[in-house]
Amino acid sequence: MRNTTARVVLGACLLAAAAAAQAPASSFGFTPRLHGDLDRELATEPGRLAFDASRQDPQGPDYTLYGLFRQNHGEFMDNRERFAPQIDLRARILPNARVQHEPGSFDMLGYDFDAKFPVLVSTDAYLTFGAYYLGRRYVTSSAFGTAGNTAGNNMGDETLVGTGGVLGFGVFLADNVLYEMETRPGVWSDMNDTLHHEDFDFPSSAQFTFRTMENFFFKIGARYNQVYEDAPWL
Repeated sequence: MRNTTARVVLGACLLAAAAAAQAPASSFGFTPRLHGDLDRELATEPGRLAFDASRQDPQGPDYTLYGLFRQNHGEFMDNRERFAPQIDLRARILPNARVQHEPGSFDMLGYDFDAKFPVLVSTDAYLTFGAYYLGRRYVTSSAFGTAGNTAGNNMGDETLVGTGGVLGFGVFLADNVLYEMETRPGVWSDMNDTLHHEDFDFPSSAQFTFRTMENFFFKIGARYNQVYEDAPWL
């Protein structure tokens, strides 16, 4: 008898579980999302557009410019590169650093700010705008920089600054092909004297990103900057 009762109870539980699994999601107050990924709410930069819950229509698909861009390219933008914030603040310190064959030492304090924001212009393209500030403060010992120089003729403390703006765009040439271009015109100087043309530069890059599988991408492009004197173009 007890076995019969247990079988009846077990059968009733299985029927209830099957009915719940087949019930439409809307009956619980949820609407299935396109791509089923909460719109990759942490996705940002560059062109990774942040999730905004207020722009989602709980009654159906989002037909705003943002919503259509996400429908067409959201998964591509989320997976093409590692997450990077739209606003980035950094600081670093390098104490008691030395240069080979150079007497003395120096301390370096670095502080950086970088901000970049995408602005949609169509369901397949966006512009990027931003700004940056890079600072390096070097505090040297009295002996640093004296190698080969007369006594007392050391390098001295120094503050270097790099600051400028960010301009760029991205456009989908096909569903799985994205072309991006960016330039960061700015000034790099110790700010101790009048600026000269050598203090101005415009580091730039252009890049194609191809998706060959869901989570597999190829990238090819070119960049220009003055970080390496013998290789401004790469």
